[in-house]
Amino acid sequence: MIPSHINKSQDNFWEIGRGPGGPDTELYYDRGEKYDPKHIGEKLFFDDIENDRYVELWNIVFSQYDCRPGEMPRTEYKELPQKNIDTGMGLERLVCMIQDGETNFDTDLFLPIIHATEKYAKHSYDEKEYKMAYRVIADHIRTVTFAIADGAMFSNEGRGYVLRRVLRRAVRYGIKLGIEGSFMYNLVQVVADNMKDYYPYVEEKVGLISQLVKNEEESFHKTLSNGEELLSDALKEHADTKQLPGEVVFKLYDTYGYPRELTEEIAQEAGYTIDAEGFEKEMQAQKERARAARGNRQSMHGQSKDLMDFTEESKFTGYTDRHSTGKVLGLFKDGVKVDELEDEGDVILSETCFYAESGGQCADTGRVWNDAFKADVTDVQKAPHKQPLHHIENVAGTLHVGDVVEGEYNYEDRQRTRANHSSLHLLQAALKQVLGNHIAQAGSYNCPDYGRFDFTHFEKPSDEQLKEVERIVNEQINRDMPIDTEVLAIEEAKKTGATALFDEKYGDFVRVVSMGDFSKEFCGGTHASNTGDLGSFRIISEESVGSGIRRITCETKMNSYDSFKKGRELSQRHSSSSENEELGRPAGAHPKADGRKCGTEKAGQ
Repeated sequence: MIPSHINKSQDNFWEIGRGPGGPDTELYYDRGEKYDPKHIGEKLFFDDIENDRYVELWNIVFSQYDCRPGEMPRTEYKELPQKNIDTGMGLERLVCMIQDGETNFDTDLFLPIIHATEKYAKHSYDEKEYKMAYRVIADHIRTVTFAIADGAMFSNEGRGYVLRRVLRRAVRYGIKLGIEGSFMYNLVQVVADNMKDYYPYVEEKVGLISQLVKNEEESFHKTLSNGEELLSDALKEHADTKQLPGEVVFKLYDTYGYPRELTEEIAQEAGYTIDAEGFEKEMQAQKERARAARGNRQSMHGQSKDLMDFTEESKFTGYTDRHSTGKVLGLFKDGVKVDELEDEGDVILSETCFYAESGGQCADTGRVWNDAFKADVTDVQKAPHKQPLHHIENVAGTLHVGDVVEGEYNYEDRQRTRANHSSLHLLQAALKQVLGNHIAQAGSYNCPDYGRFDFTHFEKPSDEQLKEVERIVNEQINRDMPIDTEVLAIEEAKKTGATALFDEKYGDFVRVVSMGDFSKEFCGGTHASNTGDLGSFRIISEESVGSGIRRITCETKMNSYDSFKKGRELSQRHSSSSENEELGRPAGAHPKADGRKCGTEKAGQ
């Protein structure tokens, strides 16, 4: 006989879309009479009536089928070759049961954050209509805190954009509570304190996280303020239809920085809808305008059907070779595949020493030739299937598919690019030493003339800090350390502790670039063979390029030397001019012209 508290159902089956699934057993917890005011009892559970008394605490899925709901009957599901038991028990739900909380939020896991928020609000958590606002804020600040602690950053795309939306949603709920100005950054410490026993690393990053959250809050308040009048006027204007036109939603997005989701949420609260289709049309029109304005080959390459269909492989040999011999696999004129080229066009070779622009490193330039043909390579981009696509100009002769050509990149430019690229690796390691381990790459570019490095940091580095960073990089250059590269399986590479980009999608194998014991990073670009090859390093400028993102532009080799020299000459001219003014001499007059001796010159000499 089955006890009354056990429900044996033949149809208790777990699946969620295509994938593993199978029979499921679930454990429910009886929270007692106070959650059953009508005293219905077990009928709530057995008749599957929505209630707060019987709450699922734990489930166990015997995953043995490859589920295809909607495609075939369950009786036809194939068995999995590897069966397993998938079991899940939510910690927060368990705590809620133990502490008898109304919801997961009414526990020690969230209440400290909620009570800290009450200090800034005009309404309390006890007021029923404001409970959701408090719960959203508590959940979202915890999400943001852990995401940033684990390397995420606010941005306008990808995961960074999702993170930005999460924070902004919480800020809007703060406004509903009557909170004025930024406040969520103060909750970061509460999250860290609440979780420190199991996640102590969050405490180490509280300063950075708080500052980034504060910057983002302040930026969002400006966004809300700037678009508020337009949105208010639009709601009044379209009160009859209760729908915001797509062009209004787009203008709020394009001009004032309102995400579409934010406008939609505000509209819904006022009882309006938005013209989502109209918004998408405006977005598409903007993309087409941008595409037409660019009109560049890179855009054309991405849209070319012939290039999309071209899958023959091309081998890059330029890590070690400055010269290559390759067979012409494909020729393209304005993205259209052709059999021969007599003027400007694009070439894919079986082997090439030319580096295609990628990973922030500019493309090589140079020349290709054979006995009946020669041309300049002015750019190299990656074709849709990653083959280096050489753009050639100044063509003499005719090039045919199947021809074999020699190739050689501009060695001097490559050497300067390599040096600038390697300097950015040293720069990142030096920034971590001086500013803190929260520093992470947010973008980079290197070419023959300079290197540019974008990084996460919450405030402008001081002049003293930048001077120390510059000193450390030059110290590592002076150490004459070998720059080693090795290709490793991704899991093995991760174990080396090498720095990787948070948002980058890596393949099964990666190149790891090491500079002595000072720097180790995942990198697919070209590098100098020794830090001493960089000559010297100089920071040209430092600036803000976004919320929590700074940019350093720098130089190496002779460019760096020339900058140091110009700086010294300017300083000397300024010093000479100041001294002449004090002594009544015309600017530029030599300090010894009136018989006086220089400060460094000894008497009698």
